[in-house]
Amino acid sequence: MPPHSLLLVDDQASLLGTMREFFMMRGFAVDCATELEEAQALVDCREYSLAICDIGLNGTRDAEGLEVISHIRGLSPQTRIIVLTGGSLPSIIDRAPDWRVDCVLTKPQPLAELVAIVERLLAEEPRAHA
Repeated sequence: MPPHSLLLVDDQASLLGTMREFFMMRGFAVDCATELEEAQALVDCREYSLAICDIGLNGTRDAEGLEVISHIRGLSPQTRIIVLTGGSLPSIIDRAPDWRVDCVLTKPQPLAELVAIVERLLAEEPRAHA
């Protein structure tokens, strides 16, 4: 059975590197993107089991991560999505159902807890995202 494929999207390269190594050591195939266009190009080329995406990328537009999520949903509705953000959590949680994401977490998130959430989501049957 091939490993689950993860897409990690965050503008903090050091965080991406740490998360990439952590998940790869646990047998996941991992791609990383630091900006909108890079993430969209990866989604165009590969189907992911799960994506972990920050909402604010590069500090230019606060919602670029939502564009990534929308792109994933358009091409791969069964992909599980976790929002990992340092932003204002209550407003993000309130809007999460509209974005059709599976989980919203705050930064910093302990990696052991993050991998447990990822494994739980991947073990569940995907929800239908209308």
